[in-house]
Amino acid sequence: MKKIFFILSVFLTSILVAEDNTVVTRMVVGDDPRAGIIHVLCIEDYKFAIYQNSRVVRTAEGYAGESQSSSMTQILDDRGRGIKCSK
Repeated sequence: MKKIFFILSVFLTSILVAEDNTVVTRMVVGDDPRAGIIHVLCIEDYKFAIYQNSRVVRTAEGYAGESQSSSMTQILDDRGRGIKCSK
């Protein structure tokens, strides 16, 4: 439930504050435990990325638990300045 609420709030907030309502989603593939989904969006004319990772752990007896993590960061160029969204 928390995951659904977080995703909805991120997308609804981005629609309210973003001039360019385009969100690009990319899947990070592999057996790496760091694999997840990267969403790139524009807020106030600058690019931001949201990384989301969700894992479910199962044992021979069945469900053992799950972990979820997400983080948001601004995308910077090689000089440490924010990258503007292209129009």
